[in-house]
Amino acid sequence: RFTEDEVQDLLDSPYGDKRTFALLGLLYPFVDLTNVFHADHVFPRSRFTAAKLRRAGVPDSDIDDLHDKANRIANLQLLEGSANKSKQDKLPLDWLVEKFPNEAARENYCNLHDLGSVPADVLGFRTFYVARRDRLAIRLREVLKMNGATGDEGDDTAE
Repeated sequence: RFTEDEVQDLLDSPYGDKRTFALLGLLYPFVDLTNVFHADHVFPRSRFTAAKLRRAGVPDSDIDDLHDKANRIANLQLLEGSANKSKQDKLPLDWLVEKFPNEAARENYCNLHDLGSVPADVLGFRTFYVARRDRLAIRLREVLKMNGATGDEGDDTAE
């Protein structure tokens, strides 16, 4: 049985936590893990230094929070090792356009990985993060067979 608090705890799993890779595999079972996959930062963590965030126009009061969120599961995806290496520190929208020049293929990738609308720069990161975390919560509750689509209705545990 999982409680809503436990679901929220899983959704706050940080990069490097041994649960994170397993959780991503559980959420995205279509990913063929027989290949070498990495837990990739959708928005590269290299973009979240205080200096780079300031240059991007992020207020000082938001820097620590964004730095923390950049390393949480809502900013992670399973990505084949070679693709991750070629992605480097590209912003996700730039990478998506390069990797999937066809808009329909790009949209399909975003839908499969619950990326939603990907902003062009880090100023849109917080909105992206919150929306993706919400989508991951829905997916996780479904995988865990929790009652209610949001986990707010009735018994909030899974068997």
